[in-house]
Amino acid sequence: MPAHKKEAACNEGVFQMKSPLRILHLEDEPLDCELVESALDRDGIACKIFRVETSDDFIEAIDSGGFDIIFADHSLPGFDGLSALAIAKERCPGIPFIFISGTMGEELAIETLKRGAKDYVLKDRISRLAPSVRRALEEVAEKLERMKAIGYPMSNYGILPPICNLPGRKKGPGLPVKYTMNWGRR
Repeated sequence: MPAHKKEAACNEGVFQMKSPLRILHLEDEPLDCELVESALDRDGIACKIFRVETSDDFIEAIDSGGFDIIFADHSLPGFDGLSALAIAKERCPGIPFIFISGTMGEELAIETLKRGAKDYVLKDRISRLAPSVRRALEEVAEKLERMKAIGYPMSNYGILPPICNLPGRKKGPGLPVKYTMNWGRR
């Protein structure tokens, strides 16, 4: 199968990453975004990065859907990564979230993981990013396989659907996100 047609899937126990990977990156420094893209490219991960800087742009991007993974800097002018993580967990809980930050103390790193981030990578150790991305996406694929095994209707989505756009997702101003699933229907 040509690389450009590979979809995230578990085929005979081998994880194949979607190419190009669609990444939402909350980052105020364009050069840091280029650093991330370069690091992923060096490790053979083709990607399309959508950089946003503000909470409004972040929410709009999440609501548009279609992202495979979310990256966020911890501190930005007028917004922060923990707030972004909370928004992502509410609006698209199945999309992996990785912090990429220049400075993050041990206590803050632990707090991000407790709140649901899959990992954190320091910018001066950017070589850790590609393995972190692969691990996070493998976990999502495994979870979707388990959902499929218990009868969640996946036929409309392939193996790895855009989780933000699951059917039955109800949201609105001030309403919590809810999912309704019709088990057994195909």
